[in-house]
Amino acid sequence: MRHIFSTLQQGLYKILVSALIIVLTASALVLFPTPESLAESPSLRQPMQTEIQNPNQSETPREKAYDKEVNALNEPQGLEKEYEENLEAYEETQPDKGLIQEAKSLVEKATGKQ
Repeated sequence: MRHIFSTLQQGLYKILVSALIIVLTASALVLFPTPESLAESPSLRQPMQTEIQNPNQSETPREKAYDKEVNALNEPQGLEKEYEENLEAYEETQPDKGLIQEAKSLVEKATGKQ
């Protein structure tokens, strides 16, 4: 008889815990609703702006840059030349020498190649 009562008690305990979890979850959903998404359709917030292309301008700057890179790949020294141009432009905008550049200059001074 005790075995039956303990089994019933455990079953009721499990049902009570499950009901409590469901009630807490439901109340949390009611009290703290999810905010509206900011990624809704853009037509509701503002009209989309379409880019008006000039008929005289057939290529965009992006297409021009792509064609430049393709031409650099086709030339034997194109990649090296392109790299040197990019490196010079970077060094002009970044006057601070990095640790590697300073180490290279120290090595050059030590070996007398400067």
